Parts: sequence; C-alpha cells; structure tokens
Amino acid sequence: MRKLFLKTLIVFTYLFTVITVANAMVMPEDIIVYPSENGIKAKRVILDEINAAQISIQMSIYQIKDAEIIQALCNKSEAGINVDVIYEETPYKHAFNQGVGADSDNLLAQIKNSKIRLHQRPENLKTLFPNGHYHARYIIIDNNRFLLSTGNFDGTTFDHCRDFCVIFSKDKNQVVFKALVDLFNRDIKNESIADLPDSEGVIIGPHNQREKIISFLGRAKNNIKMYQQFFNDPAIKECVKTLIAKGIKVDLVMMAYPLGYESKDPSVETQNDLQAAGADVRLMDHLYAHGRAIIIDDTYAMIGTTQTLTTFFR
Repeated sequence: MRKLFLKTLIVFTYLFTVITVANAMVMPEDIIVYPSENGIKAKRVILDEINAAQISIQMSIYQIKDAEIIQALCNKSEAGINVDVIYEETPYKHAFNQGVGADSDNLLAQIKNSKIRLHQRPENLKTLFPNGHYHARYIIIDNNRFLLSTGNFDGTTFDHCRDFCVIFSKDKNQVVFKALVDLFNRDIKNESIADLPDSEGVIIGPHNQREKIISFLGRAKNNIKMYQQFFNDPAIKECVKTLIAKGIKVDLVMMAYPLGYESKDPSVETQNDLQAAGADVRLMDHLYAHGRAIIIDDTYAMIGTTQTLTTFFR
C-alpha cells in the first residue's frame, strides 16, 4: 500500500553533486529547493539573476504569473536589455492549476505591451506534436549563466510546490551551454532541431527522451531516488521494475493524485505496480510534488521538466 508523508520530507539537496545524462557531467553552481526552506528564497534568487542581466535575457517558461518577475523582465526590456520569452499559450488546466483568470490575463497583457519579444510554441512543434506543450522552464542570462527550473514562475510554485532550480555557468559547461542556446535560438525562429548535435549532458525533447531516461536509469548499481509529478509511461515503468528485480533499491516520491482525479488519476496504476514490485512509494500530502528528478547511486542526478509520461514535451 502506498504511504503518505505526514512530516516534512527530507530533501536530497546535497546529493545533487552533478547532473548527468549519457556520459558527460554538468557541474552546477547552486541548487535551489522550493519552497523557500532553510532560508533560501527561490524567487529572490531568480529575481537577482534577472536584475543582474546586462545584455540579454532568454526565457522559456510554461507558465509565468508572478507579478514581480514579470515586472523585472519589463524593467529590463525598458532599460534596453534584449528580452525574449517563449511561453505555452494553452497551459494544461487541472485541479491544481486554476489561476488562469483575469489576473493571469492582465499579467500576460503587461508582457505583450512591453518591449519584451514574446514567442509562442514553435509552429513546427505544433505540426509534429499537436498534443504536446512547450514545457521547458529555463533562463539564459547574458549568454553566460543558465537557470533550469522544474517549476513555473507563479505563487503556487514558490509557496506550495516541491520544485528545484539548478544554476550553472557557461565557462564550466561550454558544450551543454551551447546546445541550450542553440535550442532557444532555433525555437524562436521556428527552425527544426533535427540536425542539432546530440549533446551529452542534456536531454532535449520530444524525440528520444524515453530512450535516454531508460539509459540513465540503467546506470544504477545500488539505488534510485525519484521525484515525479506524473508517471504512466509503460516502458519506463517496466525498466524500473526490472531494476528492482535485480536488487536495485527504488524510492519514489509523488503526490497522491497529481491531477485531482482521485481513482482515475493516470499515475495511480504506476504507483501501485511499483509498490507491488518492491519500490518504496511515498506520497506527499503537505506539498504539491511538482519537481522531476532522478538520483542514481547518490552520485548522479537528472533534473528538468520531463515527466515520465507516454507523451513527451519540449
């Protein structure tokens, strides 16, 4: 039977020593855990990074509804800083994402009325993946610093969601940084990324996300720790069950019903199957378990906006 968390979760902050996909490593300069525990103010860190920009801000965000962050972006654009924002024009609505009324519309209008260059999901993605969303959440500052967040920029994320943000610089991670900048520039120009070099250290979806996640999980020798908002991909589930059968200890943290559908929630079957296979499945009841992270052998970590769903987004 799945277990509920009744006390504050112990977060694996100090296990994020490196972030890795395939064989290369990204060395982060900072890890931020949401909400703002241990004196860390997640939104303040993001605002400080935006306010420090001298040349350009390139932002990809699924949803942006925080008035302070929007105002900071507008201020920078008014000051002559080049600000480009890619956003998802039709974010998914569910029981825990209801803040889409007049306030949200007014904030988006504030961006549209500013000097910020606003971009929707690229048309080529809409054609190739009509059911997909532009789900990435990251900021590139001055073509020099990179912030990858699992959470959106809104009050719900900062106050009620277990999310993560990783910050790293170009000088220590040039190959990965170039891949991410190339991705952003192609997306705002609606250019295909089919010929984008397959950079170790970063997964860009859709395309081969499933295979890379399975490959990453296959590194495990002792244990796997996972945070997942949703989990219903059969191939990844079977991979995890196979690893459990080989003696790999698996700990999974989720929310009981991420979409608020109760027994109809698509993650429940996976939660029950993995628990039956021997995984320790824990369900948060004090925070929304929104973050996505996989920690392998307490040494390697993958963090991002990819959900282990049958449909993979950018």
